[in-house]
Amino acid sequence: MLVEQLGSDLKELKSLKNADSIDEARTTLDWLLAAQEHERKKMEEQISEETRHLQHFQADHQRLIGDSKESEIVIQSTEQVIVTARATIAKVEALIKINEQKLVAARKKLEELETTKIQTEENLSAHFSRLESLQAQLTAKKFLSEEELRV
Repeated sequence: MLVEQLGSDLKELKSLKNADSIDEARTTLDWLLAAQEHERKKMEEQISEETRHLQHFQADHQRLIGDSKESEIVIQSTEQVIVTARATIAKVEALIKINEQKLVAARKKLEELETTKIQTEENLSAHFSRLESLQAQLTAKKFLSEEELRV
């Protein structure tokens, strides 16, 4: 915009022919050059500022990329932990089921052993009573001695 104005002002200066106009033209030209220099500096400052912004945006972008990769790693690790935990839970549940079956079998075996023990105790008691009875009968009977049998 300023450059366009400079161009049109320069054309106007070239068309002026008298000496007063030349001084005036030089003053205008100096003013236009100063304005152009000011405009160039403003543009350079804007470029510099935009460059700083761009660098900050690039740094933020790189940080976000790093954070994103880190998040992906965390997600993958967490998913793997969950898969492993589920597998472990399945194994433990299977072991619990097996141990429950073993417990049922052991309780049944214990019941059978207790029944057998009671029967064995009853049989033992009956045989012990029979033995005592036979011993009492043996003691009560009078048998002939060897001397009496020789006569």
